[in-house]
Amino acid sequence: MLFVSDLQATLRFYIDTLSFEKRRHSAGGKGTVCQIDRGGCEIIQCENAARKDRGRLFVELNQVSAP
Repeated sequence: MLFVSDLQATLRFYIDTLSFEKRRHSAGGKGTVCQIDRGGCEIIQCENAARKDRGRLFVELNQVSAP
């Protein structure tokens, strides 16, 4: 999770420049939380100017079975 001061500007950068895709956006696309994805890398962005220099990292480990 990344905290940002301007969610719309951040989304334009991630989507237009880095080719991420928007997966979920609160309040029908007008909210302050949005999930984006690219190649299995999911990032949740939250607009909160007071916390813009902070983030949270969630790690998911999946067991892969042998063929």
